[in-house]
Amino acid sequence: MALYVEAILLGILQGIAEFLPISSDGHLAVFGKLLGEWLGTGSINPEDDNRLFLMVIVLHLGSLATLLVVYWKDLLSLLKKPRLLGWIVLSTLVTGVLAIGFKKAFREMFNSPTIAALGWLVTAGFLWWADRIRGTTLTLDEMGWKQAVGVGLLQALAPAPGVSRSGTTITAGLLTGLSRAEATRYSFLIAIPAICGAVVLEVVKPLLGMLLKGQSAAEAFPGVVLNSTTVPPLIVGAVVSFVVGLVCLRWLIAFVVQRSLRSFIIYLVVMAGLTLAWQFFAPGLFVTA
Repeated sequence: MALYVEAILLGILQGIAEFLPISSDGHLAVFGKLLGEWLGTGSINPEDDNRLFLMVIVLHLGSLATLLVVYWKDLLSLLKKPRLLGWIVLSTLVTGVLAIGFKKAFREMFNSPTIAALGWLVTAGFLWWADRIRGTTLTLDEMGWKQAVGVGLLQALAPAPGVSRSGTTITAGLLTGLSRAEATRYSFLIAIPAICGAVVLEVVKPLLGMLLKGQSAAEAFPGVVLNSTTVPPLIVGAVVSFVVGLVCLRWLIAFVVQRSLRSFIIYLVVMAGLTLAWQFFAPGLFVTA
């Protein structure tokens, strides 16, 4: 039961945080650790971090499904807009080339709530920068390679926990001249190949590697037990993430576009402060002897 409670709570968190500039990965890293201690689903074995990381990837599949359902018309329209499609591909390639080089480092960072807190402060800095930008009016039909490369460069920071993908890409869009609404729209359009790439690298590639070697698929995730007890909660979490995202996405996008980013900045600074205090003063908050 504890695994289902954990999956549902993290699925709700993912469904909301993925579409706000507050880093869903940072929230999952921090609250995943807290829930692991509180519910007893965590472990003193460092390899248990692989289970949480796998859950994060699966929860992102729910967010991917949300984006595909909500943006299916926009995706089809890209067939009639080869120029915009080309910029999306360029942004994705720039991100991929840079992110792959730091894949191992980003993976190790995910295990640390402290790093997630520092990532939140980095995101707050980006949002503060973005909130000061005024007068940008460029549309997606008018954007060029500079906008595509700029957004791709900052998106490469997103695998680090606490660094918001939407926050960095919206900032990059604004810095290169896109309007707030268009920068937000572009941010969510390029989220689709970004999430797909992460799933391929972190799940599909390891699974295929094990299968081609004639080994068990479970060996792709050391320390993770995949059976009838542990797999269903993963599926439940992904479904919850999808449903919550589906209900909230349009409202969340409107909130980001129409409101000042100041509220997100304050939230991130407060969360970072609380997380750092937890890590330095009470790292075993829910652990009992």
